[in-house]
Amino acid sequence: MPFSQQIFQQKLLEFIEVCNDGYAILTADDKMLGCNQAFCDIFYQDQRTIQDISFDDLMRLSFREGKGVRFDADNIEDWLAQAQQKRRQNPFRLFEVDLTDGRWFLMSEQILASGEMLIQAKEITKQKVLEHQLHSKVETLSELALTDELTKVANRRCFVDSVEAELARCQRNDKPAALFLLDLDFFKSVNDSYGHQAGDEVLKATANR
Repeated sequence: MPFSQQIFQQKLLEFIEVCNDGYAILTADDKMLGCNQAFCDIFYQDQRTIQDISFDDLMRLSFREGKGVRFDADNIEDWLAQAQQKRRQNPFRLFEVDLTDGRWFLMSEQILASGEMLIQAKEITKQKVLEHQLHSKVETLSELALTDELTKVANRRCFVDSVEAELARCQRNDKPAALFLLDLDFFKSVNDSYGHQAGDEVLKATANR
């Protein structure tokens, strides 16, 4: 069967329309030329609503309705001013976006020499959840490695690391260092008279003060 560019283009459009990734094309002056339904779903809009809409107005709509992109700003115009400093600066850009419904997307912007921009949005929510879980586990392991299991205060390893870092800082800045020591009087008698469990409670109470 001979290759048909027309058939290829038609099938490509069909696949784009039904795929889970969002696709949109913006004109050189940043107006929506067209998009698939998956892209519309990111902003909780339909294709008729955002047809010919500008990028700025799409963001304003999302901000006003509280749907779609999560904005780390109280003023949408300030956010747009910062966004425009990053957009269209390079032929290709890759960045992550989180939505108000908890989903995450990896966005790419590809710009043609004529100025049109192709936007692809691929959902990465599962990856971000796993990333968060991994980060939490790393933090937990780090805390366990540097924290005394009984008292929950810094252990010997953390103490030594902190002292070495502080001494190095004082040496660099030609500053003196001071060390404060705390001793519990008659602690051995607590263990001898009431047992090690009671001694542990004394240590925990002291650490919490």
